[in-house]
Amino acid sequence: MSKKFDDHFSGLADQLDRMGGKPKRFQPKQFEPLEGKFFEQRFVKIDRKDLRRVEIASGLLSFAGTQITLHLYQPGYADRDEIERGEKPKFHIAYCDTLERMRKIKRLNKYIIHARPSEPFPVRHATHPIGYEVMVNLSVCQNCLNEIRRRLGVYVRSPDKFDRVKFFEKHKSKFFFKPKYDKYSYPAGGYPENWVEISTRIKEKNAWCCNCCQVNLSQQEYHYLLHTHHINGIPADVDDSNLEPLCALCHYNQPLHRRMIVEEDDEMMIRKLREEQDLPNMCPDCNNKEKGPDSPPDFPRA
Repeated sequence: MSKKFDDHFSGLADQLDRMGGKPKRFQPKQFEPLEGKFFEQRFVKIDRKDLRRVEIASGLLSFAGTQITLHLYQPGYADRDEIERGEKPKFHIAYCDTLERMRKIKRLNKYIIHARPSEPFPVRHATHPIGYEVMVNLSVCQNCLNEIRRRLGVYVRSPDKFDRVKFFEKHKSKFFFKPKYDKYSYPAGGYPENWVEISTRIKEKNAWCCNCCQVNLSQQEYHYLLHTHHINGIPADVDDSNLEPLCALCHYNQPLHRRMIVEEDDEMMIRKLREEQDLPNMCPDCNNKEKGPDSPPDFPRA
C-alpha cells in the first residue's frame, strides 16, 4: 500500500501554526569555493589567519572529512637534487612539534594539503624561475611518528617503515581550516621583476624606519641598510600584508634567516644609529622571537 505525500507539507504547516511556531526557510549546506576546489584538485594551501578553524582529533589531520598530509610545497632550504631524491621536505600526518613551531613563526601557509595516500607529493624548487615541479615520494616527519606513538600508541621503528595507505585505513581524524593557496595558485618563481619598485614603496610607506627596532634609516646614505622582509617566506607573494621593512640586523634575526650575511661594518652602523636615536642596542622584539625548527644554533645579533 502506497501513501501519497503532500508536496507542500500543508499538514505540517498547520501543526506548526497551532503550536505557535514560525516556519524557517531550509538552506542546504553550501561548500565554500575552496572546499569545492579541494574535492576536485586534492591540493590546497593553509592560511595562517584561519587557524581558529583548526580542529584536531587524536592529533591527526584531515580536511572536509578526508584524511590528509601536509608538506612544504616550496622548501627554500632544499636544493634540486635533494627534492628529486625525496630527501626534503618531510610530510606530516599529525599536528607535531614541527608544525607548532612553524605556526609560531607564521610559516604554516607554506604547506599544502595532499589527499591521495597512494600517490607521490608535488614539490616545487624555490629558485626555478617558472616554478619547477616534480612528483616525489617523501619521508614522514619523525616528530609526527613521535606524536602518533604518544597519542595513539602506534609505534613505527623508523620513517622508511611507515606505510601511508595502511596507516590511514585504520586512523581517521579532523583538521578543518581555510587554506590560502592551492597547488595551482601558489605564487610561482622567486622575486618579481619589479621587486625594487615594490620594496621601495613598502619602505617609503614606513618612512624608512625598521618596523621592528624602529631605527630611522631615512637618510639616503643609510637606505641600503633597510630591507623588505617576506613574513611568510614566499618571495613571490608581494601582497602588502606579507611585506615588512626591517633593518639588516632585524631581518637577519627573523625565523629561518640565519643564513643571511650582514657585514660587520653594516652591523656597527645600525648599532651606532640606534644609540644616536636613543633606541636599545639589542632589539627586544627580535630576541624574543621563535626561530623555527631548522634555524642554526647561533646567537641573535639584533
